[in-house]
Amino acid sequence: HRQMGQAVELRRFEAVGTCQQLRKRSSSKLCSGVSGMWIVFVGDSTQRNIHDALLSLLKDCCRAAMTHVLPHANGYPVVDDDWHKDTDSVVHFGDGTDFREPGIISMRFLRGLDLHKLALHTRDWRQRYHYPNWLERSPERPPNLVFSSDPNDAHPLTADLRFHQPHALIFHSCAW
Repeated sequence: HRQMGQAVELRRFEAVGTCQQLRKRSSSKLCSGVSGMWIVFVGDSTQRNIHDALLSLLKDCCRAAMTHVLPHANGYPVVDDDWHKDTDSVVHFGDGTDFREPGIISMRFLRGLDLHKLALHTRDWRQRYHYPNWLERSPERPPNLVFSSDPNDAHPLTADLRFHQPHALIFHSCAW
């Protein structure tokens, strides 16, 4: 148990060192790569970890603020504890930076290689979907049952999303 704690501390130190190096050398490149862009991550929980790491870098190294948009049903956010849902994060860069135009970092979550949900996304990347909670799966609610959320333009933060296609798709799906 003690070794695990030491490994966590080591990873934390490496992340801080990386952020300090990034801030000195190329945080402006990271910010400019996101400002005014729509980047979509597609995949399972492994991909979600990479997505979350990018959001952390933007927050810590570029001093960006974020607003996260979950799928909505009848105007209410779909909230549960498994995070098997699509999200859009609107990235706002603070005063004192040269980057005024927000960027959007999206996660389109797939349970495994869910070709049905992937096909739905290829029709419209702006639409957010969600699965039923993993713990609630049953013959009536199979794990790959997909629910559509309210239309993208129903949420005030993404209603004026002017992009119809993402600037970049980053796809990864593990074979569990």
